[in-house]
Amino acid sequence: MVPTASLLLNMADQLKGVFFDLGGTLFSYRDLTQILSEVMEEAIRRLGVEQRKKTAGGAFFRASHRAADEFLTRDYYLHRDLFIATYRYWVKEIEAQADDAFYEWFYQAQRDALVAGTIRREDCFEALDGLLERGLSLSIVSNIDDDYLEPIVDNMGLASRFDHVSSSEEARSCKPHSQIYHYALEKAGLKPEEVLFVGDSPRHDIRGARDVGMVSALIEEVSILTSEDEDSPSADYTIEKLTDLLSVVDEIMSEREEGKA
Repeated sequence: MVPTASLLLNMADQLKGVFFDLGGTLFSYRDLTQILSEVMEEAIRRLGVEQRKKTAGGAFFRASHRAADEFLTRDYYLHRDLFIATYRYWVKEIEAQADDAFYEWFYQAQRDALVAGTIRREDCFEALDGLLERGLSLSIVSNIDDDYLEPIVDNMGLASRFDHVSSSEEARSCKPHSQIYHYALEKAGLKPEEVLFVGDSPRHDIRGARDVGMVSALIEEVSILTSEDEDSPSADYTIEKLTDLLSVVDEIMSEREEGKA
């Protein structure tokens, strides 16, 4: 956990808050594989294309990337539109036919499965409580729609530990676009240099946070492979588990106190 040179620019400002991404950060995507595969199996049954079951996973992967290429370059989009575009590309890939009622069912089934299946990281509460004991304000800043974010936060029992929760739908901006960060900062009443942003995506979480002047920490999970641009920026800190943040915060606070002396 070695800070980059950019951290030195913020030494005069006291750390007052920690902003968290949600998916891949407060909970792992590893736990969702089986849940999503069960929804896909039901989708295949409804489409009547059981003979394509073996190739459906690869087709969905390609459909997801095609939809991502279409949506993720935009400053703002609804994830509902992104997901339904994925389903449409997937249905085309497996040479099936579907109507709007099917796509609505697929969206709701995936949402309900994800909401019910998200499990916070084992050390999540320990990390959050340690940050609260240090007097820090905590916020969630997530690229997701409200109909996902609110029930997931409630299901994981996180609401009582966070001062603010912001979705991309509420902010009308998706990371790494700067507006969502400024929206969350205004809600928390903090300046960028007073915040540590924690996320799992260099492309979305770290790039945007650094661009607006926040210190950043990347949580890495070796078993979860994500596609990132080669020029994605490095985080100021890299952690393997959420409780690593406690030593990161202590280090930042100590260095900033020394910088004031």
